Amino acid sequence: MTTVNSSTHIVLTSLDNIEREIRDLKRLLGEKPEVRRSLRGIWRGMQITDEDIEEAKHSWMKKIDEFPDDNDN
Repeated sequence: MTTVNSSTHIVLTSLDNIEREIRDLKRLLGEKPEVRRSLRGIWRGMQITDEDIEEAKHSWMKKIDEFPDDNDN
């Protein structure tokens, strides 16, 4: 049995929502729906700590900061 803390639950719920939004956008654009692959299954059986989540957030924010701003020329 995998223990899921509240932060992990939030991340997993967000991933599910992102997957659903992408699928809906593709449908609106007329793309053929593909077989749904859940990201949740990738982590089955893994213990994800709050430290892991904080490290992922830091990595994510670092990449966002590196992304060029529309106002940069």
